[in-house]
Amino acid sequence: MPRLTKIKKAPRKCCPKSSYLVCVVLLALSISWLNIERTNGETSSEAKKLHAEISASAIVPKSNVVAKVDVDLAESEEAKDQNNFFIPLYHRESYEKEIKLALKPLESAVNTTAAYKHQFWSGFCNQRMMFLGVLFLAQDTNSTQILVESIKWKDQFGTNERIRHDHLFDTVHWNSFHPKLPRMALHSETLFPDVSIKNRGSNINVSPGIEWEVVGDPFVNATRPYPIGKKQTEAVHKYLSHNNRVYRMGIERRSIELEVMKGALRPHPAIEDIIQEFIFDLQKLHETNYVTEESSFHTPYMVLHARIEPDMQQHGACSDKKVYNLTDIVSQIETKFVDPPTGIQIMVIILHRELLEKEVTDASIENEMAGYNLKALNELIENGLWGGKVRVVEAGSKLAQQQIKYPFYAKYSAIVGAIINYYLSIDASIFFGTYVSSYSSAVISTRFFRETITSTNNYFYSNDGLIHVTPPGAVQPPKFQC
Repeated sequence: MPRLTKIKKAPRKCCPKSSYLVCVVLLALSISWLNIERTNGETSSEAKKLHAEISASAIVPKSNVVAKVDVDLAESEEAKDQNNFFIPLYHRESYEKEIKLALKPLESAVNTTAAYKHQFWSGFCNQRMMFLGVLFLAQDTNSTQILVESIKWKDQFGTNERIRHDHLFDTVHWNSFHPKLPRMALHSETLFPDVSIKNRGSNINVSPGIEWEVVGDPFVNATRPYPIGKKQTEAVHKYLSHNNRVYRMGIERRSIELEVMKGALRPHPAIEDIIQEFIFDLQKLHETNYVTEESSFHTPYMVLHARIEPDMQQHGACSDKKVYNLTDIVSQIETKFVDPPTGIQIMVIILHRELLEKEVTDASIENEMAGYNLKALNELIENGLWGGKVRVVEAGSKLAQQQIKYPFYAKYSAIVGAIINYYLSIDASIFFGTYVSSYSSAVISTRFFRETITSTNNYFYSNDGLIHVTPPGAVQPPKFQC
């Protein structure tokens, strides 16, 4: 790990007092421009309602924002300073215009447009593997477009609704990679008569369903679009099969997967703003930021993925590799690093608190370990690590649920929280995970292939202690085997 040097640096996205007037003037000009650029409505009433829920991107004084980190920050003098602003990069009106153009189907690609026939299920990273499998299927069928209504992510352990891909991920950015990647496109009755779009949730624009309008087998008779994914498990098996060959036979990873890991798949701009405001809050806890000697930006936090929820306790696979006790996991970190790693001031802990609380409060369930881990978690949040030198905070679904500006994302806090945690983990200076989680493995793989100065700072906690799984010279990240 490169040595980190502490330097003074202005907080990101912050209007200092000396330039407050300039910031206000620029903001006024930006709003005027957006009003000029706003398009006249061809949007359905349901779509307008949805866009309103996703929210306008008003600039909110820091003192008026619900504290994302803890009560101490909300009550600090710095948080009360009216001249400190987090300036969102997401502007709903301008992005709405961009996404409308980006999702317009290409008439030249009507005969190479696919629709995924099945649905995603399980947690975020299992769905991510399914998404990669769908891309592989599209690539193998020479598909240049995919109907975006056919790609939906499940809000697992939340509403259990399935959310259309472009509400969760930046599809304007994604489509800029075409033709290297298959672009996402909205359904058109004229161009794609072999399917129709039906409502499968609270809003057809959020949870659309695909119905095939052909007689007999769509895989035989449908052409505009044609289906991919004959079986429910075909996409995930497609990805896992390729991944196995990468490790067992030494074949190259598909370029399409590398593009995804290196940044083609990134959060919706509204979710990205939630993430950046959270990091902004973390940085404001201290007067200084930290960068490496190479002068690259360095985040002042590390991430622990503590996979100790009841569902993992009960899962039968790889029991010999599991560490069930949160205190044991934390002890491994404090043993490996006698003092806090240079520059690290915060640890973000990733776990599903709601599952722990539900298990503990259910009188019909006896689970002493869940009760112990919940108590240990609360003490960790209260007391921090290394005698309080490093603070411990939560993000994820808890952070999503607190979004006043973005009620749409607060509603679907389970899947949104998982996305928040995933991208926070990718940018962390150090990541601690577990062998038994596809989530941990996916994070480490993405970090590894981004080849940043912190890409190799990845550890697995285990029954044999903390293991550095991407040491210098490693040619592959660890393979998920559970």
